[in-house]
Amino acid sequence: MDPITLVVKDAFVIRGRGVLVYPAVDIDHAKPARLTVDLAYPDGTTRQVPGQLMIEFQILLNGGRRTDVLVVLDESVGAVPPGTTLTARIVDHDGPGNATE
Repeated sequence: MDPITLVVKDAFVIRGRGVLVYPAVDIDHAKPARLTVDLAYPDGTTRQVPGQLMIEFQILLNGGRRTDVLVVLDESVGAVPPGTTLTARIVDHDGPGNATE
């Protein structure tokens, strides 16, 4: 699978999960996976952190459904400011049968 690249617009914490970055990732047939994530900050500095690819299934109030593919980092919200370019690569899939094709 090609690397996932996005520019962070927002980041927020979900207790027990970590920092979720927005926007969601546009990937077909995604499965949960561990990631290596390169962060390129607006000031030009870079660093590498571990992360996860998480699949969220939502039932909307209007009766519709939505699936989001999110990148989750073990970081603080302040460590991923808006404008940061995130490039993620799959390191390992979370269990048998969870390969991203």
